[in-house]
Amino acid sequence: MSLLSSISRWLGVFVLGVAMALHIAGYDPCIGYYHQISHSRQSLACDLMEPLRPLADRLCLRMVAQQTLRAEHFTHTNTGGACLLGKAGRVRYYQAYEENARPLRRAISAQVKALAQRINPELPQPATNLKAPTADESYALDD
Repeated sequence: MSLLSSISRWLGVFVLGVAMALHIAGYDPCIGYYHQISHSRQSLACDLMEPLRPLADRLCLRMVAQQTLRAEHFTHTNTGGACLLGKAGRVRYYQAYEENARPLRRAISAQVKALAQRINPELPQPATNLKAPTADESYALDD
């Protein structure tokens, strides 16, 4: 089983959540400070995600320890030896993600607000709190 595959998926979802919060707050997630600007890379989102990265590791380790993800959820390709999370594993993965997303969303919100405060302390705090969507709506702001 590949823990790296789980962490990679978690980080991808994580960066998208940070990028969404940045958009909501009025920032461009592609213009970062530490990660170089590159085509289709959300550099600022990656910058803000780095201090929170241990959350990804912790969740992935917990999913493996609790056997949320098991060896049968992964496949290996013949070419390149890539380890892929299968459909059943993805279902379990995203379910575990949503069950653990509240602290992540609070941490993302805090990071974006801290950035806004550093950029211009005179401006009011931006709205950044995300709530999980229901089946028939997209992500929206918490009140």
